[in-house]
Amino acid sequence: MIDTRHRNSAFLIAGCFFMEMLDGTIVSTAARGSAPRCTHRLPRSGW
Repeated sequence: MIDTRHRNSAFLIAGCFFMEMLDGTIVSTAARGSAPRCTHRLPRSGW
């Protein structure tokens, strides 16, 4: 039998995995969309 503590821990871990997948999806989609517009170059003299 699964008690409340184990169930809550399972929900927490599942939520963490879901947020990790969602974060990866959003970042990869945004990176592809902004790559062609990124035309800023660093000066040759450096910073």
